[in-house]
Amino acid sequence: MLIESTKLSSAIHKTEVDNLWVLTCGTSAPNPVELISSQRMKNLLKELEEKFDLILLDSPPTIAVADSVVLGTETDGVTLVIQSGKTSKDAILRTKALLENVNSKIVGAVLNNVHIEHLYGRYGHYNYYYRYYTHEGEKVRKRKRTKQTKSTR
Repeated sequence: MLIESTKLSSAIHKTEVDNLWVLTCGTSAPNPVELISSQRMKNLLKELEEKFDLILLDSPPTIAVADSVVLGTETDGVTLVIQSGKTSKDAILRTKALLENVNSKIVGAVLNNVHIEHLYGRYGHYNYYYRYYTHEGEKVRKRKRTKQTKSTR
């Protein structure tokens, strides 16, 4: 849509999930930063805002290319996606600084690829669970905490 004159109605696709539509990136462009900072991009975002309540833009890693920094200036907020055990603290801080330098509002972070069993080491961890039962016709939720230990050998 940013390279050639394509209408939104023919580029956007309904998914199997109710009220979820997807607009894919299409073919690679030789100058993506130029395209996403163009007036055509601004017009596309305005058109999307008129049709949808929430628009999520996916971008490449901030440190690798400038795309996400440019996109961040056109959005209400940026959510960082951090890979557990892989993304360094330095990379997170550099990303934060790059986005703040262009006045992008960081609204949160998502930590993905989390492996719970690695969070507490080998000596043990706490496991929380809920038990439900009926008391005088009402559903009551009880929380119980148990400690699980693992062998160190």
